[in-house]
Amino acid sequence: MIPGTLVGISIGTLTFGVLSENDIRLLLGIVTIGFVLWKWLAPQPDSKKDSEPPLDRTKGVLLSALSGFTSFIAHAGGPPITMYLLSKHLSVTCYVATINIFFALTNAVKLVPYAWLGQFTSQSLLASLTLAPLVPLGVWTGLWMQKRINTVWFFRIAQIGLLITGLTLLYQGLNNLL
Repeated sequence: MIPGTLVGISIGTLTFGVLSENDIRLLLGIVTIGFVLWKWLAPQPDSKKDSEPPLDRTKGVLLSALSGFTSFIAHAGGPPITMYLLSKHLSVTCYVATINIFFALTNAVKLVPYAWLGQFTSQSLLASLTLAPLVPLGVWTGLWMQKRINTVWFFRIAQIGLLITGLTLLYQGLNNLL
């Protein structure tokens, strides 16, 4: 996943300003909605017959690259990596840990090209500083919820959240066109 996101961030850096955030929102919204609908409407494998799907490196690299790219361009890297991780049938703990480590590393790597492109302003740094005290509250809330929501509902909620994200991106993209 990390090599993929490095490729995506690199492409985002080199093409910065070519695609608008709105173009990315529209594309990502459509892909995300399509994924969730496919997940809900496609026949589900028989869990008694099928074990965990084999690691699909190509899909992992491609979706990680898309996540790195969309994270760099429009701060919308969640849907592609969520699509990949939901297809892996991970435990809740492994899913949460993986997505958190992935974005910690992705966001750390993005600092260098953002600085190079002059994207840091006193206003954005002040906003980050203002929101930083909320991080421990978010971590605590996430851990509290992770321990109390059963696995089936956790992943149903993740899929519903992904659908809402896709619909929101599509709405924002269409709204900005008008």
